[in-house]
Formats: sequence, C-alpha cells, structure tokens
Amino acid sequence: MFDQQFEELDWIHVYRTVDEEVLWLFQLWACKQVMEIAATNEITSKRDQDHCSKCTWCTVLVETTDHMHRCQGEGRVKAFRLGQSALERWVETSDTDLDLADCVSEYIGNRGKKSMGRVCLGLLQQFQRLSKSHDCIGWLNSLKE
Repeated sequence: MFDQQFEELDWIHVYRTVDEEVLWLFQLWACKQVMEIAATNEITSKRDQDHCSKCTWCTVLVETTDHMHRCQGEGRVKAFRLGQSALERWVETSDTDLDLADCVSEYIGNRGKKSMGRVCLGLLQQFQRLSKSHDCIGWLNSLKE
C-alpha cells in the first residue's frame, strides 16, 4: 500500500511547496504532522510520565496528530474551521477551478469521514482520476479511531 501511495504523490509540487512556496514554520509543522512527531499530548507523555496523553479538549481520547484533526471538542472544532476558512479564502484568490475548490472544501469539512471519490461523484473524468489518486493517499491515518 505504501508503494502505491508513494507513486500517487505529485513530487514536483511537493518539492516546490516545501522548498520555496511556503513559510519555513509551515514546512516544519507539515513535516511533524506527516511524520507523527508533532508535540501532541501522546508524544509529550512519552518524554514526561507526569504529562497526560489525553486530549485537553475532549478529555477522552489520546491526543495524536490524527485526533487533533478529528476531535469534536468545541475549541478544536473552532480552530479547525478557522483553518478551513483560511484555506478556502486562499483557494478563491488563486484562480483554482471552482469545482476543485468546492471538492477540497467539502472534503476537508468532512474531516476524513467522506472519501474524495464520494465528494467528486458526478463531476468530469479528470476529477474521478484525482479522487481515486487522493483516496489512495487518504486522510492522515484515517483508519485510526
């Protein structure tokens, strides 16, 4: 599965993004998210046994990087929605295809609960190819929780 995911990535644009197009702090954040080494309560509790691994918002589940994107705690949802709104504003100003912009917004808004294939149903063939590739890569750790 990992080999197939590796092949689906658009490595030229990944390189451009982490090399020149975004701020260094975002590059660092993205790398930590993907590598699952962000300073979550789970990671911090491994270094400090007095630190609780549970999410500070929902207080029920262990706070992993994936949980941070899915947590239903009020503050976490609000922060997620602010990020989603910022992304939507950026997409609107970047001459992105409107159907693609809508797909990205709907996919992100569903926080991993709806496949890109379902989001792109009924759209042009190019969106079907995109959604198949995207669903191969998937939502970060979507089968956890």
